[in-house]
Amino acid sequence: LSAAIGLDAFGFGRFLNAASRTASVGSAIHLPIFDGGELRAQLKGRYAEFDYAVATYNQTLIGALSGVATQLAQIRASDAQLGDAQAAQQAARDADQLATTQYKAGLTNQLTVLNADVTALNADEAIANLKMNRRDQQIELASALGGGYVDTSADTDHHADAARASASQVNPTVAAR
Repeated sequence: LSAAIGLDAFGFGRFLNAASRTASVGSAIHLPIFDGGELRAQLKGRYAEFDYAVATYNQTLIGALSGVATQLAQIRASDAQLGDAQAAQQAARDADQLATTQYKAGLTNQLTVLNADVTALNADEAIANLKMNRRDQQIELASALGGGYVDTSADTDHHADAARASASQVNPTVAAR
């Protein structure tokens, strides 16, 4: 039930008259008898929105996991290539030292030494390129993970590079060239 009492008048002068008083009483029943189809359609629409949100979330998650897996696979492949390239670099350095020793002993010409130097420099360049690619892949992995990724092997590589650089400065055959 609903009830209302108040004043209703046209003009301010008639507002306080007894004739301006009003009252009403009535029933306030509202049943969704004719709204049933509309309510079911709204509910189905909400279910469809929910299903779309879940599908979008799943697609985003699959894309992110795929990106992470791809970057990890590329980093592992780069690590394998880096190991092979470091072995080739060491072989090129050994060949360069041998060519220098043979040249100093008069057993070969300077062209052999220069070719060995070029081969060693190419091996050094290949190592630098592989390390740069690996760093780029680590950045992409951090991006795919949403940040917060820290590669602890990079610190180890940096210290190993510093040790190799200081050893090559001490080595007299490398310093003589």
